[in-house]
Amino acid sequence: MRRSLMMLTWLIALSALASCGERIEAGCAGWRQIQVAGATVDYLADQDPQALRALIGHQDFGVASGCW
Repeated sequence: MRRSLMMLTWLIALSALASCGERIEAGCAGWRQIQVAGATVDYLADQDPQALRALIGHQDFGVASGCW
């Protein structure tokens, strides 16, 4: 039990240190901004709202990650 607790403590400490590093540009690899026409957004809203939500999620992730 004590050994497991010590291992957990080390893992938490190491993960905290790892999260302090600089953001690496490679974190955006494979992520590109998707630009669509307004008519496409209207079409997706009418015909495929799930795809529109996925597109918005993709865009929000890219902005939040500093990719664009």
